[in-house]
Amino acid sequence: MVRKRLISLITTVATLVTMTMPATLTAAADDSLVGVIKGPTPIFEGAATASDDITIYNDKIAVSFAVGSNNYWNMTRGSILDIGIRNDGGNAYGADMTNDAEFLMDLWTATGSYKGENLLTDVDCDYKTTGDTVTVTMKTRFWVADADKNGVDDEQQFGALQAPLNVTSTYELKAGDWFVTMHTDIENPASNKVTYADMYSGYSISTLAQSMYGPYGFYPEVKTTGINIGKAKDVQEAFGEFVVTYSPDYAVSVQMDDADSYKGSSGYKDIYKHQNLEPGKTYGFQGELLVSDQSETASIMDRYIAREGIADTATLSGVVKDASGKPVSDAYVILEKTGVYQQTAKSAGYTAGFEDGKVVANMQPFLWFKTDADGKYSFNLPKTGYADGTANILGNGDYTYKLKVEAAGYTTYESDLITLSEDTAQDISLESGAKIHLTAVDQDGNKIPFKVTITGLTSEMKTLGGSVYFSDAFASDKYSVDFNMSQAKNITFTATYDASYDSAPVSFTTDVTKSGVSHKFVIDRKVDLHEAGWYQMDNHNHSDYGDGSTTIQDLYSIQVAQGLDFNLVSDHDTRIHNAEMAKFAAADGRAFLSNIEISPGWGHWGAIGVDYSSPNAFLDPSTATPKQIQEASHKLGALSIMHHPYSDYGFLNNQESVKGGNEEGWDGFDFLELQDTIDLSELSGITAEDWKTIDKNHLSKTMPSTITNMDAKTVVSAMAFWNNGQKKYFSAGSDAHDAHNAKLFSGVIREFAYLGNDYSAKAYLDAISAGNSYITSAPIILPDMETTKFGSTVEAGKNDALKFKMQVMSVNGLDKIYLYRNG
Repeated sequence: MVRKRLISLITTVATLVTMTMPATLTAAADDSLVGVIKGPTPIFEGAATASDDITIYNDKIAVSFAVGSNNYWNMTRGSILDIGIRNDGGNAYGADMTNDAEFLMDLWTATGSYKGENLLTDVDCDYKTTGDTVTVTMKTRFWVADADKNGVDDEQQFGALQAPLNVTSTYELKAGDWFVTMHTDIENPASNKVTYADMYSGYSISTLAQSMYGPYGFYPEVKTTGINIGKAKDVQEAFGEFVVTYSPDYAVSVQMDDADSYKGSSGYKDIYKHQNLEPGKTYGFQGELLVSDQSETASIMDRYIAREGIADTATLSGVVKDASGKPVSDAYVILEKTGVYQQTAKSAGYTAGFEDGKVVANMQPFLWFKTDADGKYSFNLPKTGYADGTANILGNGDYTYKLKVEAAGYTTYESDLITLSEDTAQDISLESGAKIHLTAVDQDGNKIPFKVTITGLTSEMKTLGGSVYFSDAFASDKYSVDFNMSQAKNITFTATYDASYDSAPVSFTTDVTKSGVSHKFVIDRKVDLHEAGWYQMDNHNHSDYGDGSTTIQDLYSIQVAQGLDFNLVSDHDTRIHNAEMAKFAAADGRAFLSNIEISPGWGHWGAIGVDYSSPNAFLDPSTATPKQIQEASHKLGALSIMHHPYSDYGFLNNQESVKGGNEEGWDGFDFLELQDTIDLSELSGITAEDWKTIDKNHLSKTMPSTITNMDAKTVVSAMAFWNNGQKKYFSAGSDAHDAHNAKLFSGVIREFAYLGNDYSAKAYLDAISAGNSYITSAPIILPDMETTKFGSTVEAGKNDALKFKMQVMSVNGLDKIYLYRNG
């Protein structure tokens, strides 16, 4: 092998010392090969800071566990919070590389408060060092009110609470290894009467402001839930069981044997087994956490071959050079192979256009390697067949590959098909890339900021940039977009500003040659919204804190380029970037909306308009009740938004199991959030009888079974509140985490508020709290403010007519308009 092997297949024999000591950077000064550190993590910028947290280490890596610290998502403690690389096997550790890695019980672990106990913080941690191995055992419990998911809580059904599931996770790290083995057992006590039904259980990893990939087989990547992958009956994709977070300098993956389902986005990725957990049975899960000190995933296959004992392998290797024959370092050599996944009805509820049962197969990224200083790359691969001797659902039992090479400043290279029957050498020559210079003006010739999306060429490596670029609000020329890209034919550049709201996208198609591309877009804005008194915003955007991957400068720039009228940041449990964003906005004469996303494991809450004199969260989300979150938000001058109420980590989806979930005052929030996943077609099926049974205090339990879209459920819930005499308005939130995402981005859904001539943060907050606003994903409404002011009350006597007058327009055209009344 020409590259540095990251997986040690030879066990190091040495005299080992068991260690327990205070957490300091000199904790491992004797260079013991394995050990345990109790207390705050020595990993730089790690989040495990409590006195009873633990860090395990060997001569390669260190891994810290949340015992006293909160889980990043404020779910059950006991998860891995920090992962670092041990510098040269010594006593210093590199920066933390992940938010967390953990075992999830059912797409999430929003366990309830059982008999007054907070199960989120109830963790029994044991650890020991034996010879060359350190082992950690975490015991936790999981409980929900309606385990069999029949809409009736178990106490009501059986007259008594069912016992929680017993969850035991064991982590093992050996000297010389770059991986941690993980094993989890779930026991459903024999005394229980309930089968925990339709459970998605497995391992998860969330990124720390970096990029993500996987699982192999599911491509292209979009935010989704419940995709069938891996060992699913109609898929059988042997390697569809790992997910990765990576930067230009490292890669960390999570793998689980026999995974059959996936959920993920740009910030987290989970692999599951989908099954029922019956009383009296124990269910086992086996996986690995693999660390690489390079931005590569070829070591995943090295580990797979070693673990599975695959003997029939071959090496695919070569050298990447430029046109003059000089080696190209840091080029990504991407191995592609046909992968398979299956769309499901569950995933269709999250991702538009998915068809239940449809099997999708396409050539896609499988593994990649980053060339060394000499331009060399190398993959060790199975020659034919899967590890278990079977073929996938398409009958593809042999391994046919393609190589794609991407490097900054060069044109993408794609090879012909390669079938490995023996060790194979494939050298690659790269052509230089092309310089792109784009500008945009409105119909009057005024320069405007803008976003551009590229189609016709896909950049696989997110570290090199993707298909989305936008003007830089901090550049000397803030109205241009400049970048390098691969030479290619028939490439389409599409520019947008406020699209598809008050202007249509404008496209330009050309061949990209070595001479580059220079083009000016003319974007015709159809209506002057400010003259009409209307302003627009997206109330839920993340930066690069936690699982987001957008720098605060890029977040500001994309909001400007998208034509949003305010700037806002709403990160998980921190206001660390709020003052910085406010400063950016003030410099440009723009108004800033301070926000934060308080993030208990059972529900997320926005606090828009919140004071930001402190960068920290204003309460402990792991112990706070819904009422306490709302009251604390209001005390700091903020309006309280229930974010994504029916997602797996949305409050209304978990209400029956949440401590304080039904106490008086739980409904003191101001807004329910709508996201761009909304589909209202299901509302037409609600009957008058359905409305009689919907209880605004138990919405998830009494929601008609015909309503499956999470945003449609949110609309029905708002109507239930209104029918109960409580005004609950909507907030628009994209929940964007990655400014370069072509599908989920700032401004994909927006709130339009009527401010008249008063452009200010206070005027916006006053307007949306009074209901002088509406939510849209493109169409624009200009109501007559005398007769049809949104948020106003219009009275009519018997036999009187009510007249509503408004202009409705859309640059994409309009099909139908529905009016809902009486719920």
